[in-house]
Amino acid sequence: MKALLFLFGGLVFTLLFLLGVKHFYATPERILFFTVEVEGREKEEVLEELIDKLREKGLGVIEVVDISEDYTLILSCDVPWKEELFSKVPSLSSLVPCPVAIYRYKGKVYITAPKEIYFVQSHGEKLGQALSDTLTRLYQALMIAIGEVAVR
Repeated sequence: MKALLFLFGGLVFTLLFLLGVKHFYATPERILFFTVEVEGREKEEVLEELIDKLREKGLGVIEVVDISEDYTLILSCDVPWKEELFSKVPSLSSLVPCPVAIYRYKGKVYITAPKEIYFVQSHGEKLGQALSDTLTRLYQALMIAIGEVAVR
C-alpha cells in the first residue's frame, strides 16, 4: 500500500512539475523568439552597435524602421538565395530578411529576433537539407551578433 501511495505521489508531483514548466517556461514567446536584455545602455547606443555588428558579420542591414521612440526594427540578412527560399516556402519571407527588434520596455532595453528552428523543422521537406542548413547557419550568425552586442 505504501508503495502504491509513493508511486501515486510521484506521478502527481511529475505532472505538476511538467505543468509548471509548460506554464512558466514553454511559452509561445520563448519558443518562437530569441530575446535578450541589454543592461546598462540606452536603446540608441544598442541600435548603433547592433547595426555595426550585423555589417561586420556580413549579414548586412537592408532597412532600419523607427516605429516609435521606444521601438526600432532592423531588417537584416539580405541573402542571394532568398528567391529560392521564397519559391519553395513563400511564408518564410517573414524570416528573410531577418527582422530584429530593439525596444525599451519598462525601462529596460531588449533585442528580439525570431527563432528559425520551428519553421525549418516544419518546412524541412519543402526546403531540402541544403537550404534548411543554410537558413539555420544564417540565424546562428544572427544570434551570435545579437549576443555579442548584448553582453558587451
